[in-house]
Order: sequence, then C-alpha cells, then structure tokens
Amino acid sequence: MTMGEERGMGDQERIRSAWDCLASEEEKGKRLLTNYSGLKSSHELHNYLVTGRRDYHYLDYFRDKYLAGRSPLRIASLGCGDGGLERTLAGEFSYPYREIEGFDINPKLIEFAAQEATKRGLTNLHYRVMDLNRPALGESSYDLVVFFHSLHHLEALEEVLDAVLSSLTEEGLLLVVDYTGPSRLQCPEKVLKIAQELLDLLPRELKVNLAKPSSPVLYKERVTRKSVREVVGADPSEAVRSDEIVPLIEERFQVLEKRPMGGTVIEQTLGEIAGNFDESNPVVRSLLLSFQKVEEIALREGGIDPHYTFLVARKGPPGSPRTAPPPSKVLPPPGESAPSHSFASFENDLQSVNNLLQRKSVGAALRNLARKDLPEEGVQEEWNTLIQGLTALEFPTLLYNVAGYYEQREDLPASRALYRVLTELFEKGDPEIAGKSYYKRALLEEGGEKRELLERCLVLYPDHRAALDLIRSLPGGENYSVPTQERRPDFRPPSERLLAPMFSEHHLDLLESIQRRFSLRGKNVVDVGGVNIPAELMRRLGVRRFVCVDPVSKWGYGCSDGKCFEKPVYKRKDFREAFEREFSFVLDEGIEEVGEELASTFDVAISIGAFEHVASLEQTLEALFRILKKDGHLFSYYDPIFSCAKGHHVYINKNYNFNNMPELDHMHLLYGPEEARRYLQGVERFEGLSETIVQQAYFSDKINRFTLNDHLRALSGGPFNEYTILFYKVTPVPPQRWEELVRRHGPMRYDVQGIQYVARKL
Repeated sequence: MTMGEERGMGDQERIRSAWDCLASEEEKGKRLLTNYSGLKSSHELHNYLVTGRRDYHYLDYFRDKYLAGRSPLRIASLGCGDGGLERTLAGEFSYPYREIEGFDINPKLIEFAAQEATKRGLTNLHYRVMDLNRPALGESSYDLVVFFHSLHHLEALEEVLDAVLSSLTEEGLLLVVDYTGPSRLQCPEKVLKIAQELLDLLPRELKVNLAKPSSPVLYKERVTRKSVREVVGADPSEAVRSDEIVPLIEERFQVLEKRPMGGTVIEQTLGEIAGNFDESNPVVRSLLLSFQKVEEIALREGGIDPHYTFLVARKGPPGSPRTAPPPSKVLPPPGESAPSHSFASFENDLQSVNNLLQRKSVGAALRNLARKDLPEEGVQEEWNTLIQGLTALEFPTLLYNVAGYYEQREDLPASRALYRVLTELFEKGDPEIAGKSYYKRALLEEGGEKRELLERCLVLYPDHRAALDLIRSLPGGENYSVPTQERRPDFRPPSERLLAPMFSEHHLDLLESIQRRFSLRGKNVVDVGGVNIPAELMRRLGVRRFVCVDPVSKWGYGCSDGKCFEKPVYKRKDFREAFEREFSFVLDEGIEEVGEELASTFDVAISIGAFEHVASLEQTLEALFRILKKDGHLFSYYDPIFSCAKGHHVYINKNYNFNNMPELDHMHLLYGPEEARRYLQGVERFEGLSETIVQQAYFSDKINRFTLNDHLRALSGGPFNEYTILFYKVTPVPPQRWEELVRRHGPMRYDVQGIQYVARKL
C-alpha cells in the first residue's frame, strides 16, 4: 500500500458519498443497532466523564460553563452532516445564538439539513457545501466553532486549525467532541484483548451479529481490527490523522479543558452487537454498567488511552489544560484508601484490569446471571465472589437479583445476609433498592421484627403497596399509615448520628463528592466559613490537622451535644500555637484577614455555603490560593445566587425562611423595596412580617448580591489556573417570569441556584 492509499488522498467522491446514509432515518437506525453509541448508557457514560453526572449532558455543561451571560453567538459547525447537532443546539440545548452555519462536503446531507431546519422554522440555521480540507471561513467571523465527531475525517489538520484560529473572534471558543484515538482505527492489541475478555462474558443471545443479518444467524465471537486498506475502502477520510488532533490543537490554541469520554474498550466489545442489549432490562443494564467499570479501571490501571475527547480551547498562548479531570468513581491510587464499605478489601484487590478479568468465577457468574440461570450445585464459591465483586462495584439492581436467586433456592441464611448488605450499602444512595430489601427481609422473618422491617421499608419507599398491605394485615396494624418525611425515624447507627444535626445526609453527600476528587487522609485541611464537616468525622477519615476559619465562631463551636473543639476559639495571633495542637480548633477570623503566616500551609481548603456571604469573592479566592500549598485543592459548594429564585437566602425568623415560601421566588428581582412591601401586605400569611422580609431580602449585610454571572466571572478569572465549575442545583422558572426577568435585568441564567467549584493550585 502506498502512502497515498494509506492517507486516502484524492478520492473526494467516495468521501462525499460515504455518509449518504445519514439522510435516511432507516439507515441511521441500522447504524445505531451496530454501534455502541446507540445505547443510552453510552451517552450517560460520556456525560459522567465530562460533567461528573450521568444526567447532565456535556453540551449543557459547555453552555452553562462557557456561554452563560454572553450575547447571542455566531456559531460554525464544521462537518455538520445531517444537521442534527445544529438543530439540537438551537432547540433542546437552547444555545444563545444569532446564527448557526453548518458546513459539510456532502451535498445530499446539506440539502437534508436545510430542509429539516426549514420544517422546524429555524430561520437562522444556514448550510453550505464546503471541502473542509480547504476551508474558507473568513477573519474573526465566529464566536464559537464546533467539531462534533468530524475533525477526525480531515486530512489537512494544520490548514484547518489555522483557518479556525483566524475565524474566531477575540473571545471566540473552539469546542471539539471527537474520536482522537489511533489513526485509521488501528486499535492497540492490549485494548483488543480486554474487549475480547468482555465479549467472552456475554451469553450467546447477546452476541447476534446485527451488521451481517443472515440465516442461519451469525454470532460475534472475536474482537478484530480492520486493516488500513479495509478502513480506507469504506471511507477514505476515516480517522485519517486522528491521533494528531490533540497535539496540533495544543500547538495553536490555549486549551481550557480536556477530558476523556471513554469508549476505548466498550466500543470494540459492542460493535456489531449493541442492538441486542435491551436497556430496560435491569440485569442487562447492570451488565453494561459493569463493562463501563472495567473500562474505567483499564484507563486508570491498564496503560491504555482514551479514544474520545471533549476539548475546549480559545485564542491565546498555547498551553496545557486549565481544568482538572472530572469527578469519577475510580479506584484510589496505590497507597491511598478505598471508600469505606463492607467489601472495601475486595476493591483494594482490584489493582488492575487483569486482576478483575482473571477472576474467572466472576465471569462465569455474570454469564449465568445474564441468562437468568440459577447456579448449579457446587458453584457456591462463584456466587460468593460475584456478590463481593458486585457489592464493591456498587450495582444495586444486579445485587438485588442475585439475592432473589438465593431466595428461590431456599438458601434463606444467604438471602437474608445479602438483603442486609443491600440495605446497609444503599440506604443513602438508592433508597428504593434499600426499601425493597427491607421488604424482602420482612418476608423471611416472623414476630415483631417483621413489622419493624416493614416500617423501615415504607420510610425509604413510601409507595411500596405490598409492604403497606402486609403491615396492615398484621395484628394491630389495621390503621397503619406511612409516616411523612418529617416524622420518618432516623435508622442511622449511633456512630453516624453523632454530632447531629451537623452530620447530615447533605454533608455526607458533600464528603463523598470531595473524596471522589482527592484524598483527605494525612492532609492539612482548612474549613472556611464554619464547621461544615464535623471534626469527629475528619478524625475518622485520617485528616492530619483540621482548622475552621470563621468570623462568627458560634456557628462552629458546640455541635449539638458533642464537643467539636478542644478549645472554643483561637484568635489569629494564637494560630501557630493552635496549629501545633494538630487538630480541632476554630480561628475567630475571616480568611481574608489572615496574613502571610498561613501561606502555603494547607493541602485542602473546603468551603460549604460560604461564598454567597463574602463581600469580595476575588479577595476570598486570593486568600485561599495563598494559604494552599502547591498542588493543593479547593472545594467550594454553595447555594444562593442572587439571580435565582431564592437569591435573598437569609432567614426571616425561626419559623419562616425563604426556601419554603414560593410566593417570594424572584421577589428581590421583580420588585424594588417599596413594591415588595405593597406586595407582601396583600399576602395573608405574611401579615406583620413584611418589613422583616424586606429588610432581610434587600438590606441584610449577611449576604452578597452577586448574580450568577458575577460569580462565574470571579471564579473563572481568579488565581486558580486549573478549575471546574458545575451547576448542581437548577430550579425551573416559568417562561413568562423568565421573559420579565430578562426584560428587567438582561439575558442571563435565572434558574441556577447552586455552584460547585473545584480548583487546584499549580
């Protein structure tokens, strides 16, 4: 094969026609049956790896992080295909655009895209035929240029990227969501081996080859790699220089964010067979999630590279990414502790993909489970290994099914034990699974414990009709009613109820979120803005030293009936003395007032529910940057943004607060103080409170009045070069109210109520 054949040079007609199928819904459907990208769980994986959440789309994330508050944009979509991306940006994702131009080499797809835009009344979507290897984009023409699974088809990468750089305005952005793996799809042998191991775990009915329908049915038994000649024969532009994409971008642009999107192993395993997987079946879905977990471990431990990349860049001096890797549930690095749960030792054993895949008993049990076969006699050890493995990997639905199989075998001790594990592991994370497990345990018990287990079931899963019917059939239970949320008993063990109410579910969730990003063990930790995580909990986590910095120490000291601190308050002048005590003290100071004696002191800074109170967010960020060591982390999580419904935030009195009073939503933005007084006087339940509400909402010095845009400017323009901003709480706003808010205050997001900011000092 000549170099020209390998690069696919000169065959423009075949390149144009290779994707004609996208103009046919039927043909697109066939492609999805054979490609792992047709599975919902695959898209959830991409979301998770980019945003940290399966239900937060990476295109929503990009809009929220980079486009919030910007004027309507002129957008170019290069390699637009059938126009699907542009239609969703304009519709579902609500990008702020004044014009979107789509370019593609295929005239049939350009015609189709234009027709679809016209059908939907999208008059500001325009399409043109263009050979993107010879781009003509103009100077400073676009605010955003997007390559969505198209850049890997372009051969003249240097010319293309130079043209994009010139076409961007000064504040313009480049977004790339693309295949950046080996050129010509020449997947490494190591990846093929892992993919083959996963394929071997599948039952035969899930391996029907949908790319080659025939009679008799063909099955996919081997994971193979197409030759370069075969790849070029199907599409001369396919992955022509894909492995050079990221380095060439980094040479020309300032990369703001670069994240892996997965797909390395799973794409090889599920190619040609993806349509066999019914994701509505909980067993099948759990199997897919377990495969994703294998790939996650492989990327971390197995020496393989991601094949898909999410990348954001802009004009500026070329450099490395500014943002940290996304939060993800990965195994801890060697030497660090795994998350604490009943089978932590098993997770510690999973130091590499090979360790996982060499557990043949797990593979055999998974095969049996996918077929819904009961295990044969003599393979109890396999099932015990499976239980431990799936518990460590946290797949509750699959575990629940395994417990059911034990129950069918009438192995009641094993069934009870597994249902107990489920209730312990998932009472916080998946209350429905835990509730079902309490119900199953109740069926296996007699006497008073049966009623107690049913009550616990209904606390976690109030809609469990069978549990309600059963408890009412018990003596004395005829009039039983499900307790309301407020009356639900606290079933946490005493160790977890310590320091209640400070040690709440909310703070446990925060702690889990922190530990997904970095370890706290052996670290010097500062808590800025009050005792947000109790000192006792920090002790259990192995924190070396723990400091709380707050100008109002009463919020931190006491902690219910437990004593958080050995001495109530240290003043700033006593800081060194306090720090030498190693643990548990409060500085009765704001972090901004602390001087150079704190410089480069802490490994981790945590601030929960504080940034909405500071007078100068810029000054606070500078102080936090100063006190952190090199490679130190900041984790901030806070709710009220003044541009949202609950922006006034502060409490009215001990009985009333803004969070549970919908009549006050956006009041501070819709009315001035005098208008608000008149409005409140017309609401019966606010009788006698109108002046207090006005004073708190408009004049309290306990909150700042920064809008979402103010926060984003301060966070992104602060001293931390590596950071991630996530919107973790979004509250819907009625369309008419949104229009009124825009009319009064201009275009911005009015539904974002909470921000999570994670940064690292380089």
